[in-house]
Formats: sequence, structure tokens, C-alpha cells
Amino acid sequence: MMMFVIVFMSLAAMAGYQFLVNSPNLLEQKKLLIEKENEVFALKAVPALLAKDQAQAILLAEEIGLVPEIDEFAVISPNKTILGYYSRAKGLPLPEVRIDQPRLLTPTHLKFTFPVNYNGADIGYIYVSYDEQKLHPEDIIYLPYILIVMLIMTVIAFLSAGKIQHLLTKPIVRMVEHIENIYHTGDFEKRLTAKYDDEIGHLIDGFNKMLETVQERESDLTVQSKQLQRLVDVRTEQLYQKAHFDSLTGLPNRYLLVDRLHQAISKSARSNATLALLFLDLDRFKIINDNLGHQNGDQLLKEVAKRLTRVSREGDTVARLGGDEFVFLLENLNSPKDAART
Repeated sequence: MMMFVIVFMSLAAMAGYQFLVNSPNLLEQKKLLIEKENEVFALKAVPALLAKDQAQAILLAEEIGLVPEIDEFAVISPNKTILGYYSRAKGLPLPEVRIDQPRLLTPTHLKFTFPVNYNGADIGYIYVSYDEQKLHPEDIIYLPYILIVMLIMTVIAFLSAGKIQHLLTKPIVRMVEHIENIYHTGDFEKRLTAKYDDEIGHLIDGFNKMLETVQERESDLTVQSKQLQRLVDVRTEQLYQKAHFDSLTGLPNRYLLVDRLHQAISKSARSNATLALLFLDLDRFKIINDNLGHQNGDQLLKEVAKRLTRVSREGDTVARLGGDEFVFLLENLNSPKDAART
């Protein structure tokens, strides 16, 4: 009976060790993803806050609401007015903006109030509410059961160990030292050697087999961690594209245009070169939309974007401001006439 208890104690201890060591690593990866998401969300909110465009803010909130872990999202002006809001649960009241509490943990949600910075100044805020349960790795939900099993087995072993302590002390000490060595070195390759073919010997054989299982689990968790990191990188790149480029035409959007314009002005001031900013819109585009439908209107905008890109010089920027409005940013011109010829 006692040997049966010891085997289960060892199994529970090693399983608990693996969960305690590896689950925080997965949670840390998730935390990094949340921080990067909030930074990208803040970048995407810049155009709406600069223009105080409520429609654009609502579209952004609905787009970000597609993220499974997010239950609420809002774009908030500096005076705490909510420009755009999304809630997965319908009929909820608007969230209370707590600028003095940028991070708030409730029993069910993790809530952030994140400042939106533009040119060194805060121009507003975003509010994000994450579902706490969806943020945790699935494996961690089994940890309480493992701890309960460990506790039960420890109590049983304590009540029974006095009678045969002199028989068990030395091999158990060897196993504990081996576990501590694994904890400090992370080396799962070493195995214990059984001196006798008895219950202790069978326990050591079972312990060695358990180490093999744990080693495989360690390898699986390492692979999962790398996959999650790749997901973070891919997600970050996707969010960057959405924040800086127009989703319909693929051209730089207003935010990226402003950024490139500031850079172009700085380069022009240093090199004393001429730059130009040309605005272009499509005549009677509304008639096309109304008579032929928005789908054909979108196809027209895409074709216009392709043709504008083809005729632009290398290094120039063609951007879409929205609707049927486009902008040329021309750099390194010799004279204003060059811009006219373009």
C-alpha cells in the first residue's frame, strides 16, 4: 500500500512541477501579445481621434471586437467622450472611463485604459476589456486537481511512513535529490539505477519511465511556446498592416501619409530640395456608386489605385485619404513645374 502511495506522490509531484514551470511561460507570451495588441490598437485609433470621426471610431471598434478574447472596446476623446464603442454582450451600458486606473482586474475581465499618443502628446484613449478566462492556457485549469492529489497523497504517506521509514529513507532521498537536480539543471536525460528487484526497484523503474513522459511533455511545451511566438509575430505584422494601409486599395492610409510627410519635410529642410503634395478626387464618383452599386465603386477605386501607383515615381507616395480622395507626395523635385508635369 505504501509503495502505491509513493508512486502516485512522485507522479503528482512531477506533473505539478511541469505545470508550475511551463504555464507561466505561456501566460507571459500571452501578456506580451496583449501589450503589443494595445499598442497597435492605439495606432489605429489615431486617425479617428485626430479627425474626431465618430463613424470611423465605430468601425474600428467593431473590427477589433472580432478578436475572440475582447468583450468590449471603445475609442475615447481627451474629454472622456466615447467616439466609438463595441460590446460583445448587447444592451450593456457604456463603460465608465477611469483614467486614474489604466489597468483593472475583475473576477471575470482584465480591463485597460490605454493612452493614444501622437507626436509626443496624448490625443485620447482606448478602452479594452479582455475575457479573463480566455486569456489563460487551457492546461492550467488542471493544476488545482493536481495540487489536491498531491495534498491527499502527502497526508496518507505521513500517516503510514513512521512504520517503514528506515526502509524508504535512502531511496526516497535519492529520488528527491534527483528531482532537485532536474529542477536546477533542467536535464531530464539522467536516470536512477535500481539496486534490487523489489518494490523500491519497481518504483525507481516507474520513476524513470515517468521522467521519459515528462521529458516528452517538456519538448511539446517548447514547441507550443515557439508556435505561440510565431503567432505573436504574425499577428503583430497583420495589425501593423491594418493600422498603416487602406484595406480596400492597399495604399498607405492617412496615418502613414502623415508620418511620411513629416519625414519628407525634414529631409527637404536638410537638403534644400523641393517637395509637393497633390490632392486628387474622382468626379461624379457618387453617381457611379448610386447607379452601379458599391461593389463596382470599390472595383473602380482599386483600378484607380493601381494606375496611380504605376504612373508614380519610385520613392513617391500615393495614399488614399478615404472615399474617392487620393494624395500624391512627391519628393526631390527640382522645381514646382516638375510637380505639374507629374
